[in-house]
Amino acid sequence: MADQQGRTFVVTGATSGLGLVTARELAAHGGRVLLAVRDAARGEEVASSLRRAYPGAEVEVRRVDLLDLRSIRRAAEEIGEEEAVDVLINNAGISIPDLAWVSPASVGEGHASSGWRCVAPELAVSVR
Repeated sequence: MADQQGRTFVVTGATSGLGLVTARELAAHGGRVLLAVRDAARGEEVASSLRRAYPGAEVEVRRVDLLDLRSIRRAAEEIGEEEAVDVLINNAGISIPDLAWVSPASVGEGHASSGWRCVAPELAVSVR
C-alpha cells in the first residue's frame, strides 16, 4: 500500500474482521483513521492497540449505530463539521433475524431492518 499520509479514512465495523485489518493497514501506512463503531469501548481498545503498534498513528473513535438513522446522521454531521473525509469504507455488517422492512413511522427509532443495509450507507454519504 502506498503512503496514506494526509488522507482521512472512516472505517465502519472497524473492531473486528476485515474492518480491523483495513484500519490497521491504513494506520500502518500513515492514514488518519476514524473508527466508526457501535461499541465505543471496543473502539477505544482497538484505537489504543493501533496507536501502540504504530507510534504517531492518528486513530480516533466515532460512535455510530448503523441500526439507528439518527445516529448515522449525527455522526456524519459531526465528522463533516470537523474535517474532510477522503474515503468512507462501508464495511460494517448487520445480522438481522427477522429480515422485516421497517415502516416509515419507525425510521430512526432503532428498529432493525434488512433495509438498513442499503439505507445506512446512503445516508452516511449524503449528509453535508
